Amino acid sequence: MSEPWHNPGKWYVSPYNFAEEAVAKFNFPPGRQVVIRDPSFSDEPQGVRYTLKDKIEIARKFDEAGVGEIFHHIHGVTEEKLDCIRALCGLGLNAKVGAYLRVPSEPKWKEYMDRLIEGGIAEIQLHENTRARLDFAVPGKQDVLSTEQMVEKYVEGVEYAKKGGVLVSVGVGPRLWPNFSDFDFLMRIYNECIKAGAEKIWVYLSSPISPHGVEALVNRINKAIVKKVPFGIHIHNDYGLGVAGQIAAVLNGATHVEAYTNGMADRNGPPLEELAIALEMFYGVKTGIKLEKLYDLCKFVSQKSTIPISPQKGVSGANTFILNEDKFIADFLKKETFKPLAYLWEGYLPGVIGRGDYKLIWDKQTLQGERGIRAKLDQMKLDYTDQDVKRIKEVLREQIYAKTTYPMWLEEPEVEDICRSVVETRGRDRRLLAS
Repeated sequence: MSEPWHNPGKWYVSPYNFAEEAVAKFNFPPGRQVVIRDPSFSDEPQGVRYTLKDKIEIARKFDEAGVGEIFHHIHGVTEEKLDCIRALCGLGLNAKVGAYLRVPSEPKWKEYMDRLIEGGIAEIQLHENTRARLDFAVPGKQDVLSTEQMVEKYVEGVEYAKKGGVLVSVGVGPRLWPNFSDFDFLMRIYNECIKAGAEKIWVYLSSPISPHGVEALVNRINKAIVKKVPFGIHIHNDYGLGVAGQIAAVLNGATHVEAYTNGMADRNGPPLEELAIALEMFYGVKTGIKLEKLYDLCKFVSQKSTIPISPQKGVSGANTFILNEDKFIADFLKKETFKPLAYLWEGYLPGVIGRGDYKLIWDKQTLQGERGIRAKLDQMKLDYTDQDVKRIKEVLREQIYAKTTYPMWLEEPEVEDICRSVVETRGRDRRLLAS
């Protein structure tokens, strides 16, 4: 696009997003492309439990929406989790299915790895806390692994997984960040594993970290890594900055990002839908996500989890594409000057994410004028007078202010009923007077 901030008929964001002085600081991944992985049905939020059937259906929805990797964190290996991963691998999805094992601390890691490989897994990630213990669940085995033991077990795991012909990645965290001295330990693990054949690294940032902190850490890793390989970060959304943290990683070379549809992670995670459109529209980074499938995906995950989407949430929230100002309602109904205005507010049209069109509501804000009422009457092809408009506005006010809980508004069908009733009542009264 000659104007990367403008995709005609879809979105128009600020050109300052692409200002030379801003873009010059970025270190985009190759081709300005990233892969999004979604592990949201393995990191189930507190109070949510998916069945195997649910997970299969959600995985298919992920695949339809263009999610590049479907990942299953295994915080404790169970037959249920292994069966789920095997089932996902057998679906024939375009998305790559991956999982992690706590290789340094899991005594049966070879057995579990063999079963995952036999089941058709595409990627195995060796994961551990940097202060791992031999086995948290076995009494008497609470010895902290030394640096050498940790590195040796990671390398052994990489070499073993490579024999199975799968992509091998390495993830370290989250108890890594009490002080800067742990950075050398982190890089020792990454570099030795890369030498042994690891093809991707993940940095687990469960500790509180700002977008600027992510930038600093990723830059240090870029300078200290023995060989450039694809990498991504795992981050939570405790401060509402999960998306910003992932963007900071991408702007400093991350090739993969982890995000969760509707933010559905343990505690919370960066919402996939928000991250995807921000990367595409603000930075011109391709994610592989089919934006037009996003709203349907969000609704589906909400239905399966039974957790409703907050109306104030970005992208998928009910209030994101609501019009309530008198002027905008009038412009929208007349189809005259409205279309360009959409770009100046949300920046993108609702159809871009599969939401259809704007929703019109009448609330106290709408009552500041009469243009919306007149435009609605014209659309309904009703023969009205100025007195009708005044009376309709009075009835709208009465009904809007009679509401005391959210949503304190009237929707279009209700407004149409009021308009029709007022005009028809005036017509009947006129006929009675004439007779």
